[in-house]
Amino acid sequence: MRKSPNKGIIFENEVAEKLKGMVFDHVKETKRSRECGADILAFRIPL
Repeated sequence: MRKSPNKGIIFENEVAEKLKGMVFDHVKETKRSRECGADILAFRIPL
């Protein structure tokens, strides 16, 4: 059974939102590759 590409996009968006709510200052989703994983760059600027 193939995974729906939409489920991967939803998952990636949810992970990005969780990171934004944590200690990460800059969260950027990378170009979508349709493999249903989360491709996200997140940076934390130390105080």
